[in-house]
Amino acid sequence: MLLSSEHNIFLAGRRSDNEDQLTEMLAWLVSVVPEAATALCALALPDLDEAIETPKVSTQYVIPGGRLDAILELEELVVVIESKLSSEYGPDQLRRYLDWLGKSPANNKVLMTLTAADAPWHPDEVKHAAELGISVSTKRWEELHVALESSLGSLDGIPERLITEFVDMLTQEGLIPMKPLGTSEVGHVWADSTQRIWRYHEFFSACVEAIGEQLEMDLRRGKSERIDYVYRSFINESDEVLFVGFDSTDAGNPVPSKRSKNAPTVWLAVDASNWPDWDDAGQQRLERQIPPGWSLNHGRRWGYAPQIWCYLDETLGDGPFEEQRRRLAEKCAVAAMWIDACRPERRKGRHFGRAGTGRR
Repeated sequence: MLLSSEHNIFLAGRRSDNEDQLTEMLAWLVSVVPEAATALCALALPDLDEAIETPKVSTQYVIPGGRLDAILELEELVVVIESKLSSEYGPDQLRRYLDWLGKSPANNKVLMTLTAADAPWHPDEVKHAAELGISVSTKRWEELHVALESSLGSLDGIPERLITEFVDMLTQEGLIPMKPLGTSEVGHVWADSTQRIWRYHEFFSACVEAIGEQLEMDLRRGKSERIDYVYRSFINESDEVLFVGFDSTDAGNPVPSKRSKNAPTVWLAVDASNWPDWDDAGQQRLERQIPPGWSLNHGRRWGYAPQIWCYLDETLGDGPFEEQRRRLAEKCAVAAMWIDACRPERRKGRHFGRAGTGRR
């Protein structure tokens, strides 16, 4: 699975909130990756229990009184897609589509709506569809995300990359609501499956902005997304750099007063190589003044950056995503005081404030 979105083909030139462009991208994906076409058709028609041939795909298909966003045609199946980033339909829009689709000779006819939020049909439109022998499929982009992701298990190479990048685009545009990390996820080994790995990376990315705000630091270009860890780097006005990341396990870290949980961790590492005494006393000061609630990793990351860590599940707790993000950001915010307390010119008389608060 591709974990980096820096070269995501769907994000190149993507115009956010442009419904037609999003539909064109989906149409292209299902026309070049058969597994994506099968996933989309199975979402539209749950009774479909086998792979389909590559369909004929058309977009902006003109019909009397309007146009169809997309239409997938097979010998015995026609799927019309109305995609929206809102949840409002035009007057009689769906009825016009039903009337046109009802004239198709295909045995299976489906009108599927893809929306960002729930967008139920009017009961009269549902009744009209039944009278015409048309299946109604009201779906959200989130459900398409799940359907496409489920097809990844048997894929590799370019097909896997294209589907992964498409669902990544949906996530980055906010079409896929971020779910909180559950106890069953943060309490087990990260690397159990690629799906779990992807969840950690998505979760971390969704928290980066809030972490930066709490730290009052700017994001740097430096970052990494690997199977067993992910991090982003921040910089303050004094050119001191902080790395914030998740590790897949506590293995290799000293675990004071408890046995290893073999569970994911949050870590912070500092590079203050602009300090005049960084190579001798500076790093040692950081390692002697560990913030409350954190443990020291004696094996410095990259060989030079003092690093501290704590367990991810103990940091996040339970609750909705917004609460978990807030707790994580507040936990990381202590790093600003950690750096400030250990600067060469300020170390005398400095002490930590209440852990988990920013510098505002």
